[in-house]
Amino acid sequence: MHTNRPTRVHPIATGIAAVTTSVPVEIRAVGFKTLYAEVKGTGAVSASVDVYGCLGPTAAGPIKLTDTPITLSGTNNAQDALGGMTAIYPYYYISVLAISGTDAKVNAYILH
Repeated sequence: MHTNRPTRVHPIATGIAAVTTSVPVEIRAVGFKTLYAEVKGTGAVSASVDVYGCLGPTAAGPIKLTDTPITLSGTNNAQDALGGMTAIYPYYYISVLAISGTDAKVNAYILH
């Protein structure tokens, strides 16, 4: 039975402007989840992002949740999502593999 309830938006990382790995953040979400990533900037922007689940705040026991990187490309913004994830990890983080564009910044979220 499906119940209508608001989607909860849990930030993994926001405002990432360089190739880097974010700090793991605690997100306690049980059930179906969607990984959502976006890049925003001015003009042509692009980014490539991997998402990981892990056991603790030091990225202990990381598990890559994306088979291939989430690739984003567009004008002023671009977004993509991977749905149907049911695995439960206490912490999540991202690795920005590439980013380009004027004022380009990556944001990533768990939607639950």
